Amino acid sequence: MTTTPEPGRGHSPAHDPAPQTMPVHDPHKMRTVQLIVLGGVVALLAPLGGFLVGSSIGPDRSVGPFDAMFVALFVGMVVGALGVVALVIGAVRAVRHIDAGGGTGHTRD
Repeated sequence: MTTTPEPGRGHSPAHDPAPQTMPVHDPHKMRTVQLIVLGGVVALLAPLGGFLVGSSIGPDRSVGPFDAMFVALFVGMVVGALGVVALVIGAVRAVRHIDAGGGTGHTRD
């Protein structure tokens, strides 16, 4: 004969009928991580994309007094610099969040 255990006695957590709750995620932390990752990807790939576009256009064409390869690579470098700015902003946010005690559960002395 089987009996059901009383609550709190011989009751394993695996058979607990209480609803499970998901951990709460901080949207500020997610935005910070997104800025760091997206900024890093843009900073790495934008100059390569500019070089690819400039090479596809070819050295024969020009945009005003400048060579098309130079213009495309320059635009890629500017977009890459914006990616670095986004990465730095995300990193500064992360450091400030950790210094405020948000990442470790305690504040710095």
